[in-house]
Amino acid sequence: ETAILKSSTLAGTGFLNFSNTNDQYADFSQTQATLRSIISNGYSYTLSQTLVCSCPKDGTIYVAQGAGTDATYFYFCNRTSGDTSSRVYKYKMDGTYVSKTAAFAGNHSNDLTVDTKNGRVLIVNGTGAPTKLTPINTKTMAVGSDITIGRGVGALAYCPERDAYAGSQGGSCVFYMGADLSYSSDKNYSRNNTTEGTSAYTAQGMGCDVDYVYFPMSGSSNNAIVAYDWKGNYKKTFFLSIGTESESLFEINGVYYVNFYSSGDGARLYRINITLSYTSGV
Repeated sequence: ETAILKSSTLAGTGFLNFSNTNDQYADFSQTQATLRSIISNGYSYTLSQTLVCSCPKDGTIYVAQGAGTDATYFYFCNRTSGDTSSRVYKYKMDGTYVSKTAAFAGNHSNDLTVDTKNGRVLIVNGTGAPTKLTPINTKTMAVGSDITIGRGVGALAYCPERDAYAGSQGGSCVFYMGADLSYSSDKNYSRNNTTEGTSAYTAQGMGCDVDYVYFPMSGSSNNAIVAYDWKGNYKKTFFLSIGTESESLFEINGVYYVNFYSSGDGARLYRINITLSYTSGV
């Protein structure tokens, strides 16, 4: 469409001309615009972002970290600047505040993921306690007893369709764990920032869909989203024009969200808007 309408020989004032050769089209009417469809099908696209929810400063707890959803509520984890205390906040998906946990010792609280099968938010303690996860009950918002896993983790994503987890530490690797969070070194793969085009970017949290895992990475003037498949293969790097520091990413029902840290004032959650474009092949 774009190529045809911009072609002076195919379109102009009062005419639209197709030949048998260039009478080609791509029908996206039944295709949801997702990151996974772009990777799988090679679609041309543009990305933008829209603010959908804010989780602001709460006293001394104002540094945004992980965010996620169970398809009914958004969950945010913010902490103090000195890593002394964290809280998880619950919001309706229209941005209305619902509740929060008691303050807990979550260390750096690098990331979170929502385990919908077991009704819990898992807080990645990360820096300071890399093998520790803190569970939060999504119904009661009660803080549970810490879980120790067999490998250090700085980012974590749960995939309900696979009933499995993807993890990372320091942006240098991607690894996969079963529903019981057991780790096996044969499912640990190295990442290559040069191949990704992210050598100048800082690793943050991660998210996933059924086909791919995604790493938001913050740069000096924009943000990157790096995609790998569930076998450790690099697939694609996307870029977002927003310059605010990204923290985490998640997907629900084909919609992707990135959580950002609004310096000194908590979290700002943006929906990624995906526009597919197509040409006639001419």
